[in-house]
Amino acid sequence: MPRVRQIAAHLPNDREAIAAALVTLRPCGLDDVRIVHIKNTLELGSLLVSKGCLPDLLGKSSLTIEEEDLQVAFDGSRNLISPFAAI
Repeated sequence: MPRVRQIAAHLPNDREAIAAALVTLRPCGLDDVRIVHIKNTLELGSLLVSKGCLPDLLGKSSLTIEEEDLQVAFDGSRNLISPFAAI
């Protein structure tokens, strides 16, 4: 069996990395994309989710959903500005 080598993609900034990841998705609209931003996987007290995740989360009594619409922001180097800094 042939040996397969996998090389991790390296992109110059977060904006290009996120764009490259989104290109791999099937065609879908912004309301269908399911993205979760996690500050720290050891502390899951707060998560930021895209609109596509909401149908699965609505009605769960163990969750509090704040419907503030945050926008993804990048700095001058095109790296992600974490929205958790504002929370």
